[in-house]
Amino acid sequence: NHNRLSIIDLTKKGSQPMQSFDGRFIIIFNGEIYNYVEILKNLGISTKRKGDTRALVEFFSKKKINCLEYLRGMFSFVILDKKLKKIYLVRDRYGIKPLYYYNRKDVFFYSSEIKPLLKFVKNLKPNSRMIKEYLNYSLVDHSKETFFENIFQLMPGEYMEVNFKGEVISKKKWYELKNKVNLDTNKIKKNPINYLEEFSSIFEETMKIHSRSDVDIGVSISGGLDSQAILSELIHKKKYKSLNTYNFYFLNKK
Repeated sequence: NHNRLSIIDLTKKGSQPMQSFDGRFIIIFNGEIYNYVEILKNLGISTKRKGDTRALVEFFSKKKINCLEYLRGMFSFVILDKKLKKIYLVRDRYGIKPLYYYNRKDVFFYSSEIKPLLKFVKNLKPNSRMIKEYLNYSLVDHSKETFFENIFQLMPGEYMEVNFKGEVISKKKWYELKNKVNLDTNKIKKNPINYLEEFSSIFEETMKIHSRSDVDIGVSISGGLDSQAILSELIHKKKYKSLNTYNFYFLNKK
């Protein structure tokens, strides 16, 4: 079962599960691919009334697992390959979108949250070790284990392959932040203006594609530097006539 939060492509053509044009792949997708317009153009597909789910399944159809490096967004998705008779489970670089699974013998369930799994898997026991780590050290989501025994989560930047028998074929790390960071502080100190200009350009471009939406957007503001920078960029560069903003406060001062 899949319920979609419609942000890109509000038509029925954006509904899921979605099948690739060649019929080989079927996708269930949670999240948003911000550079979907560029992906569709690269694939030679018209961007008219085509959403990020379509871009993702067709990109995967062409590049397979190698497409992940080119995705910009937050996502967890599951793709079924009819030809090779296996399923790919993928989680984004930093684990913004969750992906949980239960695997025993010939049974394999997966979901973007644990609650639905509890309807299918009975007599689950609490994972006392993980509960203890949370209560003692406030640790959560630091391990593939969860608060329930035999329910696990795919870790950030990981993907898993499962065959139709429910057997895990492989699990690999497709993204490691430490392998991508090459920060030379001496160069930054020598030419701080260049880096400021580069950051400004990257921030402007990022805001441009992150604010793509077929529905009204809003900004959660806290009064901090990050949310104020986002709000300023949206107002002054995108020139929105109106923009909804939200914040929260506590009536109980204690």
